[in-house]
Amino acid sequence: MRDAGVILAPCGPSTLVGRCPFHDDHAPSLWLYPDSGLWGCNRPDCRGAGVHDVINFRALTKRISNRAAIGQLTDEFL
Repeated sequence: MRDAGVILAPCGPSTLVGRCPFHDDHAPSLWLYPDSGLWGCNRPDCRGAGVHDVINFRALTKRISNRAAIGQLTDEFL
């Protein structure tokens, strides 16, 4: 998320929040559980609404398929 320009801040003991990169966000609506890697956006009409993982984040930010996102992440981190 940092690579996508999302600045995260603590919000409780196990949650981080930040401005969602998928809509014009003026207040933090993106949440992240760092322990599990799950994230989502609280705005229902956002592409990030729901519960997602790191693969979905890469796919949505780069506008690529999940398969391509897996390939990119594998190349970067393995």
